[in-house]
Amino acid sequence: MQFALGQPAAVPDCRRTRVSLDDGKYPIARATYNVPDARFSQAGLFYEFEYFCCPTKSLAQTILWVSCSVTNDLTSARKAHAWVKVNFPIEEDLFDYHYIPFYWDATKYTPCDKVGLLRHQILREGKPIGKLVAGSFSVLWVKEARFTDADYVFMEPNTFAMPALRLKEVRDAIHLETELAPNETKSFHLALLVNYERVSPEQFASLESADISSCRATARQHFESLKPPAGAELVCAAGKWDELLVHLPISISQLLVRFPDVKGLVPTQGGIPERHLVWVWEAVCMLTPLLPLGWFAHVRAGIENIFSLQDGGCPPKGRLTTTAGAVGTTGLKWLCTTGGAVSLAADYYRYSRDEEFLSEYLPRLLRALRWIVGEIRATRRLNLDGARPTTYGLMPFGVATDGDNGHIIAMTDAYSYRGLEKGVALLEDIQHGEAGSFRAELLQYRADIAAAVEAITRPDGFIERAIVTGDPEERIFKGFDNICGAFLLATCNAIEANTSAFRRYVAFFEKHMTHGCFTGKMDREVMYMGLGEWAWQDIYLRLGEWKKAFAAAQVHLKYGLTQDTHQGLERFALNDPAFCPFQPNGSGNGRALETILKSFYFETDSEAVLLAGIPFAWLRSNRTTALRNLHTAHGRLNLEVQLLNPDRCELIVRASRPEAMPGKMRLPEHFRIISDRPLGAIERRFTFKSSESV
Repeated sequence: MQFALGQPAAVPDCRRTRVSLDDGKYPIARATYNVPDARFSQAGLFYEFEYFCCPTKSLAQTILWVSCSVTNDLTSARKAHAWVKVNFPIEEDLFDYHYIPFYWDATKYTPCDKVGLLRHQILREGKPIGKLVAGSFSVLWVKEARFTDADYVFMEPNTFAMPALRLKEVRDAIHLETELAPNETKSFHLALLVNYERVSPEQFASLESADISSCRATARQHFESLKPPAGAELVCAAGKWDELLVHLPISISQLLVRFPDVKGLVPTQGGIPERHLVWVWEAVCMLTPLLPLGWFAHVRAGIENIFSLQDGGCPPKGRLTTTAGAVGTTGLKWLCTTGGAVSLAADYYRYSRDEEFLSEYLPRLLRALRWIVGEIRATRRLNLDGARPTTYGLMPFGVATDGDNGHIIAMTDAYSYRGLEKGVALLEDIQHGEAGSFRAELLQYRADIAAAVEAITRPDGFIERAIVTGDPEERIFKGFDNICGAFLLATCNAIEANTSAFRRYVAFFEKHMTHGCFTGKMDREVMYMGLGEWAWQDIYLRLGEWKKAFAAAQVHLKYGLTQDTHQGLERFALNDPAFCPFQPNGSGNGRALETILKSFYFETDSEAVLLAGIPFAWLRSNRTTALRNLHTAHGRLNLEVQLLNPDRCELIVRASRPEAMPGKMRLPEHFRIISDRPLGAIERRFTFKSSESV
């Protein structure tokens, strides 16, 4: 549905629109738009739009509701006009692909002669698909109306429309008009059945009887019900993190699409083609953080779709010995997708203890693990002169990212190693007979990665992310050094972060490759968001660099998400606030969730660091800060902080069972521990104070 306002018709200026969500977190969206009286530079007409979808499960339909309320803020009566166009455009004709600064003007109102109005019924090709509830507005179906620039000199109400916003030709639209007394508000509503190609008489009858208030309540109830009964909850008003922990999982669930005759839920990324293609690595980033939140059903449905791509006719692309057992992708054929898929599936079982899943998927996981091992074994060959090549024991030459083809160790081997490590942990957990042999392969792989990293480390400390061979098919995009560089080897546990060699790399990266606190610099202006800062927060937490970890998290959450409706973005331009491409980013949502969770609970092989990314000032302003029902591989944890006085807090850690209590816990050094009291096997209390030096 597209709107124009005023007489003659003018497109609302998107730069003057304010958008918000219900309670700041539920996808019942509101947009407000003020049309001032330009003649006297005073208040004018205030428009408020509301958009939401209401499920009707019993009827296999969804109702899209759009409401418009107009308030007259003037001291005299004014007429209000709205032009509504129900349109069915081709997406690529309406939305620019990916990385174009957002704009919205009269050119976006594309022709559509499929729609009509019969009394209050909205028709598509003569069949009812929706309704108009006009209230006290008069209604006119406009087949065609034309305006000239001269008409816009005296607009009703007294306002001015920029030339690009003048809708000089209106076709096949609904014109609503009313007169408003001072301070008066009037409303109209529209409702459409989303599956408009399959509208049964029963479905339309249900729409006819539906009212917007009850549907709004149903929609709100639906979104609230998505959280599992034992799902994690966050109490943290600072940074609006409590809102984010509600909204982001819902946003991810909206990107899990059920297509006819497709297994599971398709983990899409948003945008135009991304709704129909699956990038497995992106899907893994999106779904993995749902596990600590307890959203197991959503993750399993995503895994079902991902593993339908194993031996599914779209394998990874490279110089492989075989693709049997590999997990492919319907997007570009990255080599790391199998490792990503294995890591997600292994984590799913270790968090959920879903024995039915294990019984069904263990054979598939073993096939995938054998594929990874087979490919790295195949490259353990010496050169003809007996020398060991840098690529010894690594994944073969192939497609690594959207811009890379070659031996890209930072993506291909980082996530292949991660998948192998997670798979080994699962096999050891269930005491599988092949766990020992896979453990040996994992250790050999780590040693081979370490040797390769040593060989590609420059004298200045920089670690290359690719092994350059000069192959004619080699393609390495230099800009990805900042986005998916060698730091991913540390976040995937393929190399140790806390070494002198890696710290030299960190120092080089900070000095030469960042823009302030932005770590994803693509050029002089555009920053890639949500990947670099996510990875660097992890690294800084590993290194005990708490301030830097907090800064990375803040940049990620302030610039990688819109601040009004928490939509994930993949690019941010320093000099163009409209650079917010039409690409809701599912993997960015997942990484944002992970950033928040790691700030509260960061677990390594040896310990758990609590509150590592939370400043004392936040604990003070929150007064109560809590992360409840956090799922781990061993059970659930509750972390609750109470402010005792302005410079002292108590942290209570409770576990659902003794095995869930971490063996070693610590707080960052800027929290000075006054007392540390274990209370039985499932509770521990820390009293600590702030450090004024931090």
